[in-house]
Amino acid sequence: MAKRALTPQRATSAAHRGAERATLPGWFLYLTVFLCGHAVMMVEILGARIIGPYFGVSLYVWTAIIAVTLVSLTLGYWWGGWLADRRGSADTLFTVISAAGLSILLIALVKNAVLTASGSLGLRLGALTSAFLLFSVPLLLLGVVAPLAVKLQASSLLGLGGTVGRLYAVSTLGSVIGSIDTGFFLIPHLAVPSVLALAAAVLLALGAAYWGMRRSPRAAVALLLLPAMGIPWWPSPSATFTRNGVTWKVIDKRESPYGVIHVLDITSGAQTSRILLNDGIGQSAMDVATGLSLAPYTYGMELLALRYQPRAKRALAVGLGAGLLSRGLEARGIRTDVVEINPVILEVARRLFSYPGATGRTFLEDARVTIQRSQERYDIISLDAFLGEIAPSHLLTREMFSAIDRLLSQDGVVILNLPGYRRGPQSLAAASLQATLRQVFAQVDVYFSPFSQRPQDADFGNLLFAAYRHEPLDPLPTPQLTVHPSAQAALRNLLASRFRLPTEGALLLTDDYNPIDYYDLAAKEAFRRRMQEILGANILLQ
Repeated sequence: MAKRALTPQRATSAAHRGAERATLPGWFLYLTVFLCGHAVMMVEILGARIIGPYFGVSLYVWTAIIAVTLVSLTLGYWWGGWLADRRGSADTLFTVISAAGLSILLIALVKNAVLTASGSLGLRLGALTSAFLLFSVPLLLLGVVAPLAVKLQASSLLGLGGTVGRLYAVSTLGSVIGSIDTGFFLIPHLAVPSVLALAAAVLLALGAAYWGMRRSPRAAVALLLLPAMGIPWWPSPSATFTRNGVTWKVIDKRESPYGVIHVLDITSGAQTSRILLNDGIGQSAMDVATGLSLAPYTYGMELLALRYQPRAKRALAVGLGAGLLSRGLEARGIRTDVVEINPVILEVARRLFSYPGATGRTFLEDARVTIQRSQERYDIISLDAFLGEIAPSHLLTREMFSAIDRLLSQDGVVILNLPGYRRGPQSLAAASLQATLRQVFAQVDVYFSPFSQRPQDADFGNLLFAAYRHEPLDPLPTPQLTVHPSAQAALRNLLASRFRLPTEGALLLTDDYNPIDYYDLAAKEAFRRRMQEILGANILLQ
């Protein structure tokens, strides 16, 4: 077979690539691919932290982020292949990498505007839109890197497969390391803007190193200075502001392994309320002056536990929040063990909500692990565990309730909180939870407390489930409890609201089939909209 003639253009191109390979050491190209793979996962994982406080970190938010990541990388691979065939030079590669670093740096500048504009689109479309607007450009540019690197590294078709395999293996290894150090180390210890700056700085430093090799010191210095120049301009909403005569002050903000934690003081007249937020959703509310809860459902859980088990001696509280329920049970001499997965919540409850610590043991781990391992017997088990507005679905299955039943004393009771709807098609999630509880417990009673007195909230609020084996006392006793004046009327209505949810269409929730995240989507969206109305963007975008 005749060999193809090497035209002057091809000869020049081949000579140029050979010169670039001589300028660009092989180890530096592999390091570049590794760090770009690392940056891909940093952006993807940071994505949940950036949009989480506004949209939550639900199945739909992660689906949106993963979809945007895959689509962006797909387009990047395609465009990178096109560029490699036409402008497959090291100059092109490091220009793209520098542009990716700059686009990551710009995320912090535009995120507030993007999240505010996308908020009206609802949970699913809003999360998808904001993820696309914020992350598609840097991810697309990072997708361009691998095809260009292959073009630079491959000297001929001979051995091309090995070259491609090595480069993609190194890139994937970078993504693995990026996932681990971003999720396990960087996010728990650094603010999100700082992690963004670090990701951008690494990519810009790669560009600076390359242009330094090409003897372009001005370009190198400019790329190194960009992160430092950008940081002072990153917007930071005021931690204190006044609206309609009410003063809002962020007194603490923490990154944690399980969401962004805010503590707010809200002063209206002579009263200051302290609110605990997880990813922008209220978890607990307390009157600072008296230390009393402001949430009727907190009193409701305590009173229902004592109604159904008035002689309780031992309790297990799954989910700590600000520690208000645990503190109430312990004040009655009930030895209480606590399970809380987030160590930051425990620290904040002790420091800012006067939580003295459990009289029993405190387990900082997933509740399912604790319950499956425990050999204790409890008279009361409360379940009020949420990440933002999301109830962990693995805690709401037949298998989980069977494990809880094993720990209950003969006359024990399980008290469970679920925000949702009490009637209509949107009540299917709550009805399915009731049906699942009844697979394990002979009796399940439901109580309801609306989130507000607005007509649109008449059927939306906290649903409290009391599940037990024994015949209930008749009439049920009403223990004496010190209740904040603002919660007294709502608590009376809650205690008088005992009912059963409709059973038609209710699902059995199991470890193998648990679509509660889908069926309570309307409740999650309504809950988050309500919090956005109350808090406003100033708090959610802190």
